[in-house]
Amino acid sequence: MSDRGILSSLRYLFADVIGEDDDTPPFLPEGLPEAVVPVASDAIHMLVQYQGTSYAQLYVDRLKRFVGRRGFDDTDFAEVARLMAAPAIVAEPVLDTLEWLGWLRLPVSIRFSTANRWGIRRLKIEAGLRRWRLFSVRYTKERIWVERWLHMIDRSLTKQPAATPAIVQTAAMIEGYGDPYRQGIADWSAIIDGLVKPTFDGVLALVDLGGAVAEARAAVLPDPRQAALQRKIAEIRARVPAA
Repeated sequence: MSDRGILSSLRYLFADVIGEDDDTPPFLPEGLPEAVVPVASDAIHMLVQYQGTSYAQLYVDRLKRFVGRRGFDDTDFAEVARLMAAPAIVAEPVLDTLEWLGWLRLPVSIRFSTANRWGIRRLKIEAGLRRWRLFSVRYTKERIWVERWLHMIDRSLTKQPAATPAIVQTAAMIEGYGDPYRQGIADWSAIIDGLVKPTFDGVLALVDLGGAVAEARAAVLPDPRQAALQRKIAEIRARVPAA
């Protein structure tokens, strides 16, 4: 993970906490590909409304890293823009609070809808709780994870450009809340630490990294022990010589 990314995240976090959050929505980065513009525009609008302008500015700054980057396909760029602002982000302030209270393990279904006035009002209530999320464990872990994900995309563009789409799509492994969210983070980390990072570091001579990532993801099961996933990672590693 780059020092620049960490400092950027901390800067916007402190701005949120102390209330120095400019109400002016950030502009789209100059030079953003046309295919990415509508995705990023929608994301900024949502983030301003439900997370605050400083978080939206952080989102824009993260996008800037890839503007004009050689070899970065517009389709993959649009996916990065979309995945960085997943719809589940709207519900997280309340879900984090419930998790802190230990209620997420209860069999309760929480649904959100914009199909009626109550649904819209409810989403606005959730948005009003966004500052609570700043003090949650998930909020901190999420920022660290996003920075690492972007860092791996950056390294892929340099080391194995053909694997970049597969690295981008690994973000789809992180979803939900509570146990499924934690499991997604653990599975993602296992694939990155077991296959992706060793390849980029030159420790593992994995020629088709994208295929290996897809193969490992296919072995993911809702198993906290990660038995099947770890076996698959070991199997993939055993097929290639150490660099």
